[in-house]
Amino acid sequence: MANVGFRIKQIITALRVPGGYQGEHDDSSSGLAIFTSIMAALLIWFMISMQESYSIVRDFPVMVVNMPPDTALQENLPASVEVLVEGQGWQLLRLYTTLSPIQIDASLGTVDMLRLTAVSLAPDFIPRSVNPAEITLSLEKRTTRMIPIRVRHELQTVPPFNLVREMTAQPESLEVSGAVSVLATLEYWPTEVLRRERVNASFSVSIVLSDTLSGLVDRSLNQVDAIAEVVEFTENRRLLDVSVIGAPPGASGFRLIPDQVAVRYTVPIRQFEASAVTDSFYAVVRFEDILSDTTGRVSPSVRIPNRIVVRDLHIETSRLQYYVILE
Repeated sequence: MANVGFRIKQIITALRVPGGYQGEHDDSSSGLAIFTSIMAALLIWFMISMQESYSIVRDFPVMVVNMPPDTALQENLPASVEVLVEGQGWQLLRLYTTLSPIQIDASLGTVDMLRLTAVSLAPDFIPRSVNPAEITLSLEKRTTRMIPIRVRHELQTVPPFNLVREMTAQPESLEVSGAVSVLATLEYWPTEVLRRERVNASFSVSIVLSDTLSGLVDRSLNQVDAIAEVVEFTENRRLLDVSVIGAPPGASGFRLIPDQVAVRYTVPIRQFEASAVTDSFYAVVRFEDILSDTTGRVSPSVRIPNRIVVRDLHIETSRLQYYVILE
């Protein structure tokens, strides 16, 4: 590098504007000449210096090749490896524009990454170190199964509007393929989180599936339609009959006081009348709760009809007295 500096000084001296020329021309012409001289010197310095050898660190992508169709990875490999590369300056410039993946053969168990990188790189490059130095491929038998899709959302509805049920996906499931042990842990596949505020109407929107287990699991879909059914709710209050359940045959009878409980709840407007008259809407007390009680009072629970959407249920009579009916 000292020789390069000496050469630059020589170039600047050779390109220096003569004194007589400076006296005959204005300052702007003199400044342009000096600028041109400096730029020429820098260009020559750059061309000379780029012929020397340097070392740089670059992250090379990694990919697996020759994977048997009935085999899959149990664990993800690093997305890239950090390589200290030595080479001529002109050649190293190529590594700032294009990085070819380092291909790992699936038939190998533990891979010496320095040796593999040396084979993968062009002859102009010399790898001095690789991090990680080794990569181990954990392979397992591949299987395929169908799993449901779950829509993740953060919806804020405008009262009195609310979701009738959890958002659904269309289609409702997808096919996944991967290692047996990986797929065994999957209960569902989530979407990205859908966020909306001040929702007051039903809607459908396309949403991308989450990138969970990318690289380990192949899936048949990348996005689905997320469907939200949003309707207007209204509040109602009614009395529900209470009965004792779970008593074995021949057990003593019980009398509950009171034998009805008042409840408040919200329900879709279209189901208001049905919720007010149906006999499938009632309260119960479990026989085992009475047997284990020592206070003389028990708490009822409510049975809701399957086809009626009930929200914000509140039992106004939370504790009931009971008496044993002696035959």
